[in-house]
Amino acid sequence: MCPRPNRSKANVKDISIFQDLLSATENVRSNCEPLLGQPRDFIFEVDNQLEKIMDLLQQRLHEAEVKRENCDRDLSLCEASVSYDENGEPQPPNCSYERRKANQARRQVKAAENCVSQMKELMRMAEKIKNEYLQEEQSFKQLIDHDLADDCAYLRDEYDRMLEYLSSNLH
Repeated sequence: MCPRPNRSKANVKDISIFQDLLSATENVRSNCEPLLGQPRDFIFEVDNQLEKIMDLLQQRLHEAEVKRENCDRDLSLCEASVSYDENGEPQPPNCSYERRKANQARRQVKAAENCVSQMKELMRMAEKIKNEYLQEEQSFKQLIDHDLADDCAYLRDEYDRMLEYLSSNLH
């Protein structure tokens, strides 16, 4: 709340300015509350979208891990298999295809893990920004609901006193 002036003398040429000021201040107070809901709704929507993206990324990571496990199993089975040539001699298996698929699956898992990690960082930053906004919003609501309301009440009291004074001097 602002300190109140302590003056014994004031020169006001048109007292309707007080009523205009009171009306404008009340108008500002009544129009501010709905405006606070718009950023809050936007933040809520962004939170929901981030959660959906994170769910999708985690699902893709899980799918990549399953694929990697399957490829590793196929590679192990290939490496454990025994093949023979025309003479009946054991030959080492050719597992280049399985090895290539297993390496590709490992790269996909790393990429998916990287995406999930980046998304977690993005969500931490978004949470920090959201909390900062909510603190600022709370401060602004304090200003609107209490400080400005108190100042309006003070101004209204002063206006009423002035009207009372003027009406008593007119008689």
